[in-house]
Amino acid sequence: MDAQTTRLRALGYHQDLQERWIHPDLDLWLMDPAMLLEIDTDQVDAFHDPVVWADLRPPSRPLMDAELGRAVVQAGLTWDGWMGHWSSPSGLQLTQPDVEALGAEALPELETRRLAWLAEHSRRRLAGCTGMAVMILWLGVGWAIAGSVTVWLLGMAVIAVASWLFRPVQWPSDLDPDPPDNEARLTAGREALGPPWYPVAMLTAPILWDSDHVHLLTLGRTIAVDALHERFSPDVFLRILHCLEPIDDPETDPTPGG
Repeated sequence: MDAQTTRLRALGYHQDLQERWIHPDLDLWLMDPAMLLEIDTDQVDAFHDPVVWADLRPPSRPLMDAELGRAVVQAGLTWDGWMGHWSSPSGLQLTQPDVEALGAEALPELETRRLAWLAEHSRRRLAGCTGMAVMILWLGVGWAIAGSVTVWLLGMAVIAVASWLFRPVQWPSDLDPDPPDNEARLTAGREALGPPWYPVAMLTAPILWDSDHVHLLTLGRTIAVDALHERFSPDVFLRILHCLEPIDDPETDPTPGG
């Protein structure tokens, strides 16, 4: 076993069946092992030390009556405890009061209408692109096959009218309830880190969790602001982040290899 492999294993990494270096506790994929091992050893060790990260948990999904609970499942909503809101497959974001205000009947109906609009919008975009391609083709070869100016112009008119009829339309306002104020929480998290840490905030999307902690959304980890400032420098922390990617495939085989 070479020195690099020994060091990576000591940090908690192993290779999966795709020969990627995976950290199962941090749910991170190490894209560039050589770059990571060139970074300040103390700060790399700190990043992989479980003690550095706060063991905090987000609130569980809110309690609700059975009928509304079934509607939430029917609408495909998932609870994000860190952000404190529900999200749907169509991109809908709702707080618990929003869910309760919509009610068991309106909630799945709204999601169905949004998904239907998105599907229709996708078809309209395809039709618009096809119309542009047909118009360009007609401009190029239409004159040769039309035989007359009248037929050629008629063809252009038909293409133009069809493209207009099937053009993408604006998102209906009634399908988009006011979203939660996520930006305020992200701004508070960024300000808690301080200006030198703004580049890190761009990559980690921190939210202020309490008076002492920020939760880094893209890492899925929570840390005390004081611990972050004491154990890391912004530039080194940023370099570490550039070596890593969150594991976005939940079915990654954790079986160690090589």
